[in-house]
Amino acid sequence: MNGSNRLLKIWAIVGPIIAFLLGPGFIWEWRKTDIDSGRLDIERARASYEMRAKMTPLLLEILKLPETTPERISKEIDFNAAEKHLARIEGRSPIVYSFEPPAAPSGLTYK
Repeated sequence: MNGSNRLLKIWAIVGPIIAFLLGPGFIWEWRKTDIDSGRLDIERARASYEMRAKMTPLLLEILKLPETTPERISKEIDFNAAEKHLARIEGRSPIVYSFEPPAAPSGLTYK
């Protein structure tokens, strides 16, 4: 019991000092910062979802167009710009998409 009394006395002295140094609104400001951080995460997720929703139809249009048309090249540039913006929203490095068909396999022999 002697140890717990000693700890109680220490906290009786240190507690008010810490409360005075942090200020009366410290807990409320801390909670407000936590709430604002959660709100920012929700906004970031919403913006990411909306950007992906816009990119999906664009991707489908790119795949339907012939490979060397100026319209397809323009849409590929738009898609990569949207990906760059999406990467910035999500806090990651952007992926550069190249819409070239895969190369034919080499070294295959048929019997």
